[in-house]
Amino acid sequence: MNHLLSKFEAELDVVIARQLSSSVVIAMVIAALMAAALWDSFEYQIVYWLIALLSVSCLRLGFGYLPGLTVYEKRVQLPLTLITALIWGASAPLFLSALDVEQQMLLILVLIGIVAGSSNSYAGRMSLFYAFMLPILIPLASWLFLQEGQAYTTVGLIIVLYVLALSIYTRRNTELLKTSIMQNNQLADEISLRKAHEQRLELQQRILDAIARHRGSLN
Repeated sequence: MNHLLSKFEAELDVVIARQLSSSVVIAMVIAALMAAALWDSFEYQIVYWLIALLSVSCLRLGFGYLPGLTVYEKRVQLPLTLITALIWGASAPLFLSALDVEQQMLLILVLIGIVAGSSNSYAGRMSLFYAFMLPILIPLASWLFLQEGQAYTTVGLIIVLYVLALSIYTRRNTELLKTSIMQNNQLADEISLRKAHEQRLELQQRILDAIARHRGSLN
């Protein structure tokens, strides 16, 4: 049983590492595109924001999400994820106030899309998912509630409901992922046991054949 659990954890770490690496790279590309779109309005602010985000993202790629993680490296994942999310979340109070309504909606959609795209990637490690989702969407929802106008309040309520729905969705994906990997590991172990049993039967048959031939030669 312990062998199955350790094998399961190792396989889960590999799957999550691959998913998170892809998610981090995509988020870096989106951040660069967003910085280019907001350059005329913010210039140095957006440069500092982008440098901070890309620096932490590179740390995540190079250190936090390598296959075969040690216990220490796993512990580093959470603070790195949290710092990344805080940088993304800071974009709401930093940039939204200075943008027109269309640009505000575009930035809001980008932030929601970043979280939505990460939901599958973080399936299997719910603590990482919450560390990434909440620091991005809670400041965004708070900023919307502080604005005047029914439209802002409505979008803020939608984001709060979206947080709840995405939490349920990601938790279900986590259970499906764990179940799938566990079943695959059990199937692989069953196949290995079956092959070992067949090899023993074949060896026994060879021994019996050898004994029969030996008796025949004595007669």
